[in-house]
Amino acid sequence: MAKRQNKNKLNFMKGRRKFLTGSIYSVPLLAALSPSKLFGSTLDISTPKINDFTTTGTLFYICESGIFGIHNKFVLGVLIVSDDILKSKLAVTRSKTNYRTKFSYNSTDKFKYDYGVNAINSFINSSCKFMAMIVDKSEYSNLQRQPNGNVSKRQIQIKKIDLYKELLSSTLIPVPRGSIYNVIVKSQSSFGPREIFQQNFQQETGKTYVPINVVEDDVLQLTDFLTGNLFAEHWTRNSTQSKGTVKNKTKQNLYKILKDRLGVLNLIDGLNGKFEVIFK
Repeated sequence: MAKRQNKNKLNFMKGRRKFLTGSIYSVPLLAALSPSKLFGSTLDISTPKINDFTTTGTLFYICESGIFGIHNKFVLGVLIVSDDILKSKLAVTRSKTNYRTKFSYNSTDKFKYDYGVNAINSFINSSCKFMAMIVDKSEYSNLQRQPNGNVSKRQIQIKKIDLYKELLSSTLIPVPRGSIYNVIVKSQSSFGPREIFQQNFQQETGKTYVPINVVEDDVLQLTDFLTGNLFAEHWTRNSTQSKGTVKNKTKQNLYKILKDRLGVLNLIDGLNGKFEVIFK
């Protein structure tokens, strides 16, 4: 009896471990656990995906790095994509490298190196263009302050929306007022379901957008990676504190490869037509 209990416990732990370490890209599992399967087709509580919508023309994948209104530095990056070639190449790279984790700048996972190198090459060899705006604290230091000395959240939101508008205008690619699903953002961001920013963004810009779960989109993850590297470089160059130094070897190596493939000494120098940087 004791042996049977131990065997059952062992099988349970193996099954639990297999579930917990399962791929976030396990399509059969996600399909089996989809809201329509669990609750019926009338209930939709899933996070939107690009393929759920009819998208035409150019897509603007936007990510932030830093906290606007708090950090001395803030970077807003946009990856401009006009076809599905980059997304397809990243999917192939996922399969070849067997990398199943979210790819981001902040990740210190050493296993992201091979995937990261291939992702960088896919970006370099694509027709996609990355643009970023580096914002210093001076951009919000002159905003109206409350009696406690802090800038109101409303003031920060207005200024931040202005930065989004300016960055999109700087791409020189028109985004028609009221255009549907051209602006792609993280659902875990200012555009989250509980954030007032997303409502103000649509009212102020007249542009609709779709927030998606970043773990489900390789292009949005690449945008996060590019934006994060630029933020880290600018933060380190302007930091007198040791905490501003990037010490993780995987991050260092991928940062160096990104610069080498772009052919620049520093990311902030930019590369016309491929990796452009705007200073505010």
